[in-house]
Amino acid sequence: MPENVTRLTRGDPVSFFLTGRWDVGKKLYCGNLSYSVSSSQLEQLFAEYGAVESAQVISDRDTGRSKGFGFVEMDSESAAQAAIDGLNEVEHDGRRLIVNEARPR
Repeated sequence: MPENVTRLTRGDPVSFFLTGRWDVGKKLYCGNLSYSVSSSQLEQLFAEYGAVESAQVISDRDTGRSKGFGFVEMDSESAAQAAIDGLNEVEHDGRRLIVNEARPR
């Protein structure tokens, strides 16, 4: 990158205007999961789109039951974008998945 060019961050409208797309991070949110999906099944689902660094289905701390969502960290931004494109609004176990970039807490 040339010295006089500043790297633009996600959410910057100028970045979108210049590149035609938002930068996607590697950590993804996956919502509307079936309550029977495990972390290993979530990892297998996303592995079709690239190397998965981690996958975790979030569980209720009192009951241990799935909350119906999880997080997946992909190896690269391109793999993350491929997973979003391939899985968002796709039906899995009778439920339409929601897959997008995870937001910071």
